[in-house]
Amino acid sequence: TVMVEVALAYVKRRQLHTALLVLTNALREQPEDAPLLHCEAKTLLKMGCSELAVEAAKLAVQVVPCVWRFWVTLAKAYMQESQFEESLAVLNSTVFTLAAEEEPPELGVPDLSSAEQTLPRNGHLHAGLVHLRPAFYELVSYEGGSHFHGFGRAFGLNPGLDDAAAQAPWEGERAAVSALAECSGASLPLCGRAAYSVLVAMYRQIGWDELLELRSRVFLVVGAGSGASEGDLSDSEEGEASVRVGEASRTREERRPAGLPRRVCSQFLDRLFRALRADLSVFNSWCNEHESMSRPRGGAALWMQRAALALRLQQDVSAELALRLCQARGTCVYASLMLLKLYCSCDRCPEALAQLAVLCCIATLGASAAE
Repeated sequence: TVMVEVALAYVKRRQLHTALLVLTNALREQPEDAPLLHCEAKTLLKMGCSELAVEAAKLAVQVVPCVWRFWVTLAKAYMQESQFEESLAVLNSTVFTLAAEEEPPELGVPDLSSAEQTLPRNGHLHAGLVHLRPAFYELVSYEGGSHFHGFGRAFGLNPGLDDAAAQAPWEGERAAVSALAECSGASLPLCGRAAYSVLVAMYRQIGWDELLELRSRVFLVVGAGSGASEGDLSDSEEGEASVRVGEASRTREERRPAGLPRRVCSQFLDRLFRALRADLSVFNSWCNEHESMSRPRGGAALWMQRAALALRLQQDVSAELALRLCQARGTCVYASLMLLKLYCSCDRCPEALAQLAVLCCIATLGASAAE
């Protein structure tokens, strides 16, 4: 609806209270408008009002139960309210299974580099060699090679990354790139990626061991076809060391003396658990390698895939490292866009302006190459 777009415009300007006022006034006239309720829940989550967000998200799901995005917001609200059992139960909904089966394959924006240009050659807009593929990484190559090799040592933003020179490929790098590209988390459908982000956030709050214990309390494992056994998942080391952020809180069970009735874990949610385990295993291997080496090795393609892994696991520091190394050893439009988004989210204005300069440089070079 129009009021949803108005509210989203205020949210983008960080005027959350004004956005909530717009939604509240609209809901007085249309109290059962599911998009309005969903937008209200997401706004309340940004404001930290998770209890109210739960109620709004529940109403949106009750009004229109077949939209998986509403269920994702409800799972996020439960998670922020530390109701992890309810959040897992929401992610186990059959809505996700049906959405994953019906979701068409993502083909991205077609490659129009060889198509006839409809804009005048002397105009100020050029397609060039820069292709807009918002969901994919793509290294841009020019006839003379990559034109951007980092900012240089004198730039002064991140001394460890500004002068990260390219290195020759090392033995096994191609296999590492292929393994990262074929990770389970990288092949999830759109609804799976949204639900996976909730599961990752839950893991970052309570840790791997507590997450497995929570899974065993909420779900039944009745066979290999209905879900992974606890032994398949608990033998990993993902609950320790570099990526574990929060410690398990044993007082949560005191808040709710009676748990939810146990149910069968869906194949969709089981796939998310297996994807998380695989991603964490690869991520820990990367962290161990990084700690043991004085200088990062690998080309742009390797760091491009590692950046995607870090972003899936919500590891901003590692994502920045990988994106900057990808940027220093190659030219990737999406890497620059993700860095721009990352720096804007934490109000790092000099770094954000630097990424804008990189994007302008890539677009200019692409236009020059196209002519």
